Amino acid sequence: MSGGGTGVHGQSGTGRGGVFESERIAQVRLVPTVIPALPALGELGDLFLLVSTDPTTGETAPTLYLCVSPGDGTPGNAAQWAPVQLGPAEVGG
Repeated sequence: MSGGGTGVHGQSGTGRGGVFESERIAQVRLVPTVIPALPALGELGDLFLLVSTDPTTGETAPTLYLCVSPGDGTPGNAAQWAPVQLGPAEVGG
């Protein structure tokens, strides 16, 4: 846990910066947020999982976003995010 910086950082000059492995459950988990807007602060390549609620039905839906243009969050310099297009859901098991 980090109080203000990156919690985990992996780096390599010639290989992958990180490998996450599991045989029985997901290798990585993004904990979704329910804030009403995408963050103004972002680095190119950041992933952000947002859960929105339909006000008429109450149903929730997750959307995964990729930061495609970085921003430091100051006025006029907000990050830009693009939704990641996913296929239909599949049942595990």
